[in-house]
Amino acid sequence: MRTMLKAILILLMLTVAAPVAMAGNFPEKPISVIVPWKPGGGTDILARAVCPVWEKYLGVSMRIVNKPGGNNIVGYSAMFAAPHDGYTIVLGQAPNYNINVLFQDAPYKIGDMAYLNLFQRDDLIFYANKEAPWNNLAELVADARKRPGEIQMGAAALKGMDPVYVGEFEARAGIKFGKIVPMGGGGPLKREVIGGHMPLAVHGCWVSRSAAPLAKGLGVRRMEPSPIWPEAQIFNEVLPEGKKYTSEEINLLPTFIKGFAVPADVKTKYPERFAKLVSSFEAMMKGSDFKEMLAKQQLETAFSYYPPEKTQAVVNAFTELLKKNSHFYQN
Repeated sequence: MRTMLKAILILLMLTVAAPVAMAGNFPEKPISVIVPWKPGGGTDILARAVCPVWEKYLGVSMRIVNKPGGNNIVGYSAMFAAPHDGYTIVLGQAPNYNINVLFQDAPYKIGDMAYLNLFQRDDLIFYANKEAPWNNLAELVADARKRPGEIQMGAAALKGMDPVYVGEFEARAGIKFGKIVPMGGGGPLKREVIGGHMPLAVHGCWVSRSAAPLAKGLGVRRMEPSPIWPEAQIFNEVLPEGKKYTSEEINLLPTFIKGFAVPADVKTKYPERFAKLVSSFEAMMKGSDFKEMLAKQQLETAFSYYPPEKTQAVVNAFTELLKKNSHFYQN
């Protein structure tokens, strides 16, 4: 009897200790990073810049998997379809995930995903083909005032924040642009503008940076000029008194903010794995190789780190802003 009890006790001890041992070894195999956009766009470039540095701190390789479609729904769905074990993560984009849930009948809820971080933010820019008739934002506004509803512009996607911020600027400037045409990603948008097929674009300063030498920056939704597009006027330069932005309004929510995420139940089922993913990213940020990557990718002006506990406030703020502007997403 005593021998049997001893054997049971040993078995129980091994059962309890097993998860701890497994936790200490995580990760033991490559991690798949789903990018819910086509190759060559801003999100894809960001993933391919960050992950080779991050994998040095995780101790395993990180494999980029592009899953474009449905304004990110295809990519997020692929993450949820994979085992919820911490080995499949996504480079998510707020507020697109929120838009999926609120307006696109996505097969998931906002609380189904847990962000490891938010770390890359970007600000709105109007940029144009070199041969476009506008040399700055003031000229674009003056033209829109003469030709209300006639100046169309390209955007990476229609189901994003671009329509909200374009509408916000139109209301403040007292003008009306024309149709916003979705291009299926930042890469195709840049090609269309540089090639002259779409004279005007609205997108993010950082994700559009490769177009900067080949296009004209007209205006940016910032309180100060963009280091990437220094010639572009800030919106406040052309807005009348009483309609200018405050720093609080500009800094509350950017056009895009991206971060890595996992299914929410990974955080509860494997808290040690979730913690390892978070802590390795934070350790990476302190390294010289990470700082070199930031400089190479011009990310210094677009890097803003939010740990998991602060990310939820940003997600909630986007949700409220989107609900107030639901009319942009109802068609």
